[in-house]
Amino acid sequence: MAGRNDPGVKSVTAIFNHYKRQGVRTELMGARFRNIGQIAALDPAMDPGAARAMTLTEVHYDTNGVREAPDEDAMASDKLADGMRLFAADAVKLEALIQRRSG
Repeated sequence: MAGRNDPGVKSVTAIFNHYKRQGVRTELMGARFRNIGQIAALDPAMDPGAARAMTLTEVHYDTNGVREAPDEDAMASDKLADGMRLFAADAVKLEALIQRRSG
């Protein structure tokens, strides 16, 4: 999947639209994009005016729904878990580098 069909692009776009539709003043930073196509696909999708005009379905979760919802979204489960593992591995590498430089 590439461009606007990329799971990361879809995820960041959906989050952006949700916050901007609600009038939340925030900035989103997509991380771990692997190619220029992913970044280029985000540029036209980041339109606060268009987001404010959207009709978005409200989502309400009970406790079980909060636990189960991420299982239905690749970005909320697989990619997030992968990102956390890689982040933890990078933290270990950074710590080792700091130890070598200070020791």
